[in-house]
Amino acid sequence: MAVRVNLEVLLEKAYEDLPLTAILDAPVAALTGVSDSDAEVLRAAFNIKTMRDLGTNKYFRAAAVLLDLAKSVKPDESEVSPPSVVMPQPPTATEMEIQLILPQAFLEAVGGPDGVAQLIGVATLELGRVAEDSAVARRLRDVTRVVLAATEIWHEEVVLTWLRSPNGYLGGARPINVIVLEGPSEVLDVLDAAASGAFA
Repeated sequence: MAVRVNLEVLLEKAYEDLPLTAILDAPVAALTGVSDSDAEVLRAAFNIKTMRDLGTNKYFRAAAVLLDLAKSVKPDESEVSPPSVVMPQPPTATEMEIQLILPQAFLEAVGGPDGVAQLIGVATLELGRVAEDSAVARRLRDVTRVVLAATEIWHEEVVLTWLRSPNGYLGGARPINVIVLEGPSEVLDVLDAAASGAFA
């Protein structure tokens, strides 16, 4: 179903007719009601310079996830439900962690928590039983470190393709395989080289 948005309500007039990609790269003050001084506060506090930065900031995304979770929980859900009523199950702690730490656009590109599980080579159900010191938890943290670093350089869809593609700096190995088997250090070195202008 197509979604229509009245940009006149959301944006300052100078930005209303721009393409969506240009709007995302526009300063935060392009939002109606956000002044230049407000935008400067966001930049100083969270290094948020553009609309894209604002939409992908992990703290704002964390707040949005918690708000959505709160909306899905009824006030009396702590009470015992009748046997005939099946209450919806909230996300597991690990699913919540994935949503909080990985950029939303990357999660959408990879296919959500199920896609993350496939990416790091574990069964989806395993993600619901991850202990803090387990090998699966370490894989998740390692991949998250790399994804957060890579999305500072490329768009999330590009990052996903890059993770799965053979890389010359890694001797032809795929970055995701190196992360899972050896940890993130070598892959992070490749990203450092890419950020400094070398081809990754």
